[in-house]
Amino acid sequence: MRGIQPTTGEEAWRYTPRRGSHVLDLAYAAAQREFIGVEWSFEKGGDKRLIAFDSETGQCTLRTEMTNPTETAFCRNGGIVITSGGDLIAVASGTTTGRLPFENS
Repeated sequence: MRGIQPTTGEEAWRYTPRRGSHVLDLAYAAAQREFIGVEWSFEKGGDKRLIAFDSETGQCTLRTEMTNPTETAFCRNGGIVITSGGDLIAVASGTTTGRLPFENS
């Protein structure tokens, strides 16, 4: 991931995921002024991590483990992550705030 300075087009910051990992989904959380993503180890599998970065400095402000959802989607202007298991995760805190009644397949 790279943060680009909008006025100059120059790279302002860069995030390199852990070796063997990549960022699957990426969004902008307007209320926090952060970029958020879901990081996953494609080499080892396992749980996914919700990560957040200050939009100006690129400093990691949140890294929290999530259960291993098959899919994730950001909603509410990047403020919530919905997982395929139905969990609603608040991006500001990384905590589960609710659960949608999805049926297990």
